[in-house]
Amino acid sequence: MAKRVFVLGLDCLAPRLVFEQFRAQLPHFRRLMKQGSWGLLRSVHPPITVPAWACATSGYDAGQLGLYGFRNRAGHGYEQLSLALAPQVQRPRLWEHLDGRELRCLVLGVPPLFPVPRLAHGAALGCFLTPEGEQTRWSEPPGFGAELQRVLGTAWMFDVAPFRTEKRGELLQRIYRMTQQHFDAVCHLLRQPDWHLLFLVHMGPDRLHHAFWQFFDPEHPQYPGRDNPWAAAVPEYYQFLDRQLGRVLDALPPDVLLLVVSDHGARPLEGGIAVNQWLLERGYLVLKHRPEQPTPWAKVQVDWPRTAAWSEGGYYARVFLNVQGREPQGMIPPAEYEVWRTRLAGEMEALPGPDGEPVPTVVFRPEELFQQCRGVAPDLICYWGNLRFRSVGTVGGPIYWQGNDTGPDGANHDWDGVFLSSRPLQQGGGEVTGLQLLDLGPSLLAYFGLPVPKDAAGKPCWHWQE
Repeated sequence: MAKRVFVLGLDCLAPRLVFEQFRAQLPHFRRLMKQGSWGLLRSVHPPITVPAWACATSGYDAGQLGLYGFRNRAGHGYEQLSLALAPQVQRPRLWEHLDGRELRCLVLGVPPLFPVPRLAHGAALGCFLTPEGEQTRWSEPPGFGAELQRVLGTAWMFDVAPFRTEKRGELLQRIYRMTQQHFDAVCHLLRQPDWHLLFLVHMGPDRLHHAFWQFFDPEHPQYPGRDNPWAAAVPEYYQFLDRQLGRVLDALPPDVLLLVVSDHGARPLEGGIAVNQWLLERGYLVLKHRPEQPTPWAKVQVDWPRTAAWSEGGYYARVFLNVQGREPQGMIPPAEYEVWRTRLAGEMEALPGPDGEPVPTVVFRPEELFQQCRGVAPDLICYWGNLRFRSVGTVGGPIYWQGNDTGPDGANHDWDGVFLSSRPLQQGGGEVTGLQLLDLGPSLLAYFGLPVPKDAAGKPCWHWQE
């Protein structure tokens, strides 16, 4: 009899909250911890939703996939980055391997999953990147989504956008509604007999953290005090999530292995660093007209023949050098490329925090992180304060920002996510160490008795007790 696995992906679920701070209020998470194995799950470079889930489900690192974020350079021109969609993942993902062996997979919202691929023996629903109002490519086969909506009695919720908003009461209602719907769906599907892999990625925790982290965490620089109206939003949601996990455990067939994983964790967002403004002030970036007020990067006019480097905002800074013969109007001679890259990396690492204090900024060359660099990789990858600060792309304002330039935001991503397993790993039950998100896909391939691609960066390191 073929094995069965349910992977419950809870995007951005924070181990600090599950395993420590809220642990006493989460009986079903504790039940799962006692029953099987649990521990920190180290994310990938970069620890961002789209590359992270693509890496986890394929076993290939972000460089091998050519996915360096939500958006990526399509070439060496200066046009805006293109959105990462499912066809850009050029390596087979877990369900494609299983589908080729006639094992039925039900895949819901695992980024990037739009347009939705066709599975010969399974079904899939699109991820949070599915455009609003999309009616044709969000479900394969189309009848799968239609039937699920009929059972649920409501339209499928891909996301709760916009989640960077001041209308937090409305946002919180949408997060709860989406969470309830997604767990209703998997509890329904768990009771179906004809599947081998059920895989859901739910975005609720991620959206909650970005909107509400500053209201419950006294360590957050923007913490308004314990009497603020949103002080209970995060702990109460985690308790609600725990009750939903209890429903899953009650519905879980005894032959199904349950994994609860998050692609990365969360931490207080201490501020932002305007990387392009810093490059401008250091002379690496030259504009035809300097804006007199904060201006999005897409709206500034760059003097490309005089520009050495530019960047994109986001959870980390992707810095690109303007190289002769590579970019259309490159200014850096190829022979001087490493000199420029080394100097710029050193200056970024030396940048102090907003109060002049040293911060542990880390800067990498992509070839230091990835086994291969497909597509157009950044020339430098910078984690400001090692994820204490996010990267702000705006030009024309200060270098140091209190938060995010794209809307209210209280959290940044963190390196460690959550791992829980309903069965103990072979090294024993309870807490385990050294777990890597990149090993998820390869380990499940091995669990199903399928070969693991030899060139995958991830390895089949997780072995469960039978």
